[in-house]
Amino acid sequence: MANILRIRRRSDSGAAGAPSSLENAELAFNEADNTLYYGKGTSGAGGTAGQVIAIGGYGSYTTLGTSQTITGDKTFSGVVIVPAPSANTHASTKLYVDQQISSVNNTVANIATSFTVAGDSGSSQTITSGSDTLTITGGTGLTSVAGATDTITLNLDNTAVTGGSYGNASTIGTFTVDAQGRLTAAGNSSISITASQVSDFNEASQDAYGSLVSGGSQDGITVTYDDANTKVNFAVTSQAVNIYGDSGVTSFGVSAAGGGSFSILGGTGLSAAATSSTLTVNLDNTSVTAGSYGAAGTVGTFTVDAQGRLTAAGNTAISITASQVSDRATNLVTGLTGTANEITVSNSGVGAVTIGLPDDVTIGNNLVVTGDLTVQGNTTTLNTATLVVEDKNIVLANVETPTDTTADGAGISVLGATTKTFNWVDATDAWTSSENLNIAAGKVFQVNGVSVLSATGLGSSVVSSSLTSVGTIVTGVWNGSTIAIANGGTGSTTASDARTALGLAIGTDVQAYDAELAALAGLTSAADKLPYFTGSGTASLATLTTFGRSLIDDADAATSRTTLGLGTIAVQNANNVTITGGAVSNITIDNVTIDGGTF
Repeated sequence: MANILRIRRRSDSGAAGAPSSLENAELAFNEADNTLYYGKGTSGAGGTAGQVIAIGGYGSYTTLGTSQTITGDKTFSGVVIVPAPSANTHASTKLYVDQQISSVNNTVANIATSFTVAGDSGSSQTITSGSDTLTITGGTGLTSVAGATDTITLNLDNTAVTGGSYGNASTIGTFTVDAQGRLTAAGNSSISITASQVSDFNEASQDAYGSLVSGGSQDGITVTYDDANTKVNFAVTSQAVNIYGDSGVTSFGVSAAGGGSFSILGGTGLSAAATSSTLTVNLDNTSVTAGSYGAAGTVGTFTVDAQGRLTAAGNTAISITASQVSDRATNLVTGLTGTANEITVSNSGVGAVTIGLPDDVTIGNNLVVTGDLTVQGNTTTLNTATLVVEDKNIVLANVETPTDTTADGAGISVLGATTKTFNWVDATDAWTSSENLNIAAGKVFQVNGVSVLSATGLGSSVVSSSLTSVGTIVTGVWNGSTIAIANGGTGSTTASDARTALGLAIGTDVQAYDAELAALAGLTSAADKLPYFTGSGTASLATLTTFGRSLIDDADAATSRTTLGLGTIAVQNANNVTITGGAVSNITIDNVTIDGGTF
């Protein structure tokens, strides 16, 4: 290969201009401005040139055959030949203008004095110039006034449109436009829209009505809006009516059972049958025998309760003694009268009067029974605010032959939003509560007098359990036997034995902790990476290329030099180099590049 000699240079992508310095007689070429620079003279130590001057290149001198921009003033001596002007060149254009236009007293010569502009339909405008005035003739709706120099004012003729604003909240502006886009008429029309012109009028009205009705308050009526069928549906909820009896008589309720029927619940002496929305109330039979009472020789006797019902009726033969004659002495007893629901008086024979209690007794004040009180009936009703019982034991399900079956369901029921019960259940052979049991603070659950559960833990007597899982045990002491490996334990009591049982004995099954091993274990392996130590107990990774691996596996230095592509000169000393195969005389050097670098 031929020898190469390169001067200093700068590529065309760099900045234009000379290098900041050159050595004396050193050359440099800037491709950015195509200029060759030379280091002229010396100015100091080291041979640095005193000046850097441009000596060549069309960046420094004009070219003969290419376009080039030359700036700055230029002075030419001799004849300067300028080609004859041709069309569309700068010189010819100036010459043409100079020949065609002369300006005298602001008049324009040699130019057409009028031109025509397309006008409205069927006509046109002609603009004529002269003496600073432009006159527009022809066409419709245009006039002109030209005053100051170089100023033309075009005034549009008025149309039939009245100037002003059109359209507001209650009116809409109406306009007539011609083909040139000019308004020829304008006015206001009141806004008037019928319901048929509103595309969603029916739907919006239905939604508003449905929202007003269904969104209001209803008592006993449910209102829903069916938008799909545009209907408002009313549904009357189930109603209950309570009717209260007289003092001491339990109230009863009438509730709708559906299908136009009613049922009567509670109360005494009433039953009901209701069909087809008709309510019939049937009074229970009393002990009164239906029939006629009173005759010429008898008088009807009746017992009436507080509700006005006859509880007893009979005939008594009329028997009047002398003492009953009205003209007898006024201080004699002439008759006995009972008090309703308290005392009954009857005459069972001549001179005989019977005083007793009626079947239904009402006591207005307190009643004290010193003996036993036996109530025989199906229902006992106590309308009292407080029930005080001196007895220590209340016996429930007291039947002739008591069994667990007869006791099933016995207990206490408390009425609330839901019925709260505490009952004996035969199926589970246990007392059963429908609600939570809340024990006061400091109290515990006991079995046979021994605490088994408190608010904070199990009692000490609880030594066994059938638990198969527990939650997280935060604290505690394990005092049980060892847990076998099969059950998740180690079967050991010491850490050393546990490691041995699990096959993790240090020094036998696993490597003891080592800082160097830990450092290596902390590295993340990757392709073409080689671990190495950076200090005691620290390690890192280095890149190991394919070439590096080919050099490492060489058996000796000679093989390594072959891998590196080194010849025999690689084993010679710098002060004792033997070069064979070339001529040293006259210092002929082949295949050498001398590079001046860049700037």
